[in-house]
Amino acid sequence: MKKSTLVLLLGIWLLITGCSKKSTTPEEKPTEDYSLEATQTIGSDGGSIEVDDFSLEVPDGAFSTNVELRLYASSQDQPFGDNGVSRTFRLEGLPDEYSQPLRVRIKYEGTLSNQSYLALGRWVSDPIADTAMIYYGLLSANDSSGYLVCELPAREAVAGSYRAGYHNVNTAGDPLLDNFMVAITDYIPYVSSERRFYIYSPASVAGTVDELAGFLEAAYDTFEQMGFSYYGPEYRYPKVDSVEVNVRDMGKQRSSGWLSPVVGAVNKVDGSMNVNSNIMSQSNLPGMRIEVGRATFDIVLRLYGPGSISGFDTGWLHHASEIWVEEKFTEETNYVPSDFPGQEMDPFAGIGSFIEIEGMAALIKYWVDHYGDNVLVKILGAWADSRVHSIDAVLDNIDDPEYVWWPDFFYEYVSGNIYGVKGDVFSGNPTGRFDINSAADTLKVFTGSYLDLSAKLYRINLNYAHIDTNAQIRFDLSATGANLDYVTITVFSVKDGYLQYLTHSTPELTIKGIKALTQNGNDLLVAVINSLTEEPYTGSRDIDLNVRVISKPELPYNWCRIEFYANMHFSVGDTADFWEQRLANWEGEGAFSGKTFTAMWHDIEVSPGMFSSGNMTVEVDREMPGSFNVVSFYATKTDSIPVYEGTTITSVSGSNIPFDEFDDFYNLFLRCLEEGTEACTRVGSFNYERHFPPYGERVIGYQCNTESEVRIVFWEWHGE
Repeated sequence: MKKSTLVLLLGIWLLITGCSKKSTTPEEKPTEDYSLEATQTIGSDGGSIEVDDFSLEVPDGAFSTNVELRLYASSQDQPFGDNGVSRTFRLEGLPDEYSQPLRVRIKYEGTLSNQSYLALGRWVSDPIADTAMIYYGLLSANDSSGYLVCELPAREAVAGSYRAGYHNVNTAGDPLLDNFMVAITDYIPYVSSERRFYIYSPASVAGTVDELAGFLEAAYDTFEQMGFSYYGPEYRYPKVDSVEVNVRDMGKQRSSGWLSPVVGAVNKVDGSMNVNSNIMSQSNLPGMRIEVGRATFDIVLRLYGPGSISGFDTGWLHHASEIWVEEKFTEETNYVPSDFPGQEMDPFAGIGSFIEIEGMAALIKYWVDHYGDNVLVKILGAWADSRVHSIDAVLDNIDDPEYVWWPDFFYEYVSGNIYGVKGDVFSGNPTGRFDINSAADTLKVFTGSYLDLSAKLYRINLNYAHIDTNAQIRFDLSATGANLDYVTITVFSVKDGYLQYLTHSTPELTIKGIKALTQNGNDLLVAVINSLTEEPYTGSRDIDLNVRVISKPELPYNWCRIEFYANMHFSVGDTADFWEQRLANWEGEGAFSGKTFTAMWHDIEVSPGMFSSGNMTVEVDREMPGSFNVVSFYATKTDSIPVYEGTTITSVSGSNIPFDEFDDFYNLFLRCLEEGTEACTRVGSFNYERHFPPYGERVIGYQCNTESEVRIVFWEWHGE
């Protein structure tokens, strides 16, 4: 890389302003320290703008139109610290394109030593770091009677090149396009071992340039080994095989890397990097390795930029990856990235939020740890090359579906297995709380609005010391128009700031042993994890978490049989009919959920050649003994004999079947029964149709007598 070539500062992504929780305001924007020194309008005939210690000469034909230039100067702004030997100048209005080199003269103070340069800076807005900063490149300069003199190379768009794709709009007066210029001295050039990094460093930190060069070369290799290409995905760009590294005093700003089009070269970009001289010391080699590794990744990420995608979808994936990548450059066990502390709750906002992003580094770590380095390469490559939404890039390039990895990520994360986040961070930041202080605290409904791929935490405080010995807490979800099979409930116990995973399920689950948990001093932390997605990933859905304290244990029965025995009036064909005492029954395997038993079966072979499909729902009153009864019931089934094309369809519904008998609440059976003529008063509807070509029959009425009954029996049986 030749120093006579101007390092241009604005890349295709560098002027995209992303929306985030932080404004894109630079950490240091010193324009208030500058005073206006001169103004000058220069057109196609050329001209100059000058003061005693600065001049810019524009040759005839360099500008195509009249341009008003404004020159400001500052003695307070010293971006190169003690290496600066002039005031810092800010030139507004310089076109982003001009056809001939411009000559700059800056008067220096003091004595020059080693190498001297003109440093040229411009504001760049970075969606990855979500901030703005002045980025500096260096121009070779000659000493001429107390002035450093150099040329700003012509800046013309090159047809058909990547240069033409960069942001080349002349927005005179826009501070983001100001040109900052300062004379610097006592710099030493250095070339790394593989000649991929051309380093320009103040002599004061030259003692660590060898280490800097080694860290940069190692970082370059690291990203190639991960699977990244310095051509970008699918060879979008010519290979970035050289990077100009300018070391300067950047105050508190982080070292960073960029892409710069090579002026005068068709289809060519190089890397550029500003390294903060404050990190360069023998005592800070581990920190320097991490920071320059991350700055090298900046360049890689810009090769994998999202292209035409703009707006909210520009920065989160890059920025989270940039934070995560620090662990590649440390030997520290259980390393936590420097930008992560304080952002631990970010993942709960969701991938689709594009707002909380630093903490999303935890998700990047989960992906890489579970699926390998290449998963990040594939995601970023798809995002850049296909111009797809970042969430599409994620969903299409992880082997498991999102309803597998998204809940599992939160299990790992809340359990403290990613970055070692302490349990009290999560238990102390719930979206809502339910305090169980007395027997009256039996129900709480948490209503939340969930973005795609998001989650919320709720805390259940078990404060009631006299809670029933058999008490359970039941969690279930409800929503309108949402498939709750993709929403997971995960429960942890909480004690003294520590979390212990208990269980998870979707869309409902029950926690038993609440009395013991209460006596132990535990509370509960519940994560509701939404794995639903819907393009364009900007909407949300309301999901309720219903929390119920149940003092009675869950009924254990997994089988139910409903019987209806009555005198039935049959119709055969159009004219024949008869009465007959018959039994209709429905039987299925299912489960109780609170007060409701449900069962469903499909194509079960109930006898040789006969198959049954159907479902039933039975709601019971849980008060017992004595008043236990069936509140309502419904059942339907279709029995078929395919070989004869015969089918029998029956259904029944009813209510208020009184409790009859049970044999040990936790074992054998429970029965509700209504007998005699009263049985028909408990049946709301009954249907029977039998088709057996060429014959068929159906029930057109029914009566109850002393032999009639409605019987509903529950029992527990697991086939042992």
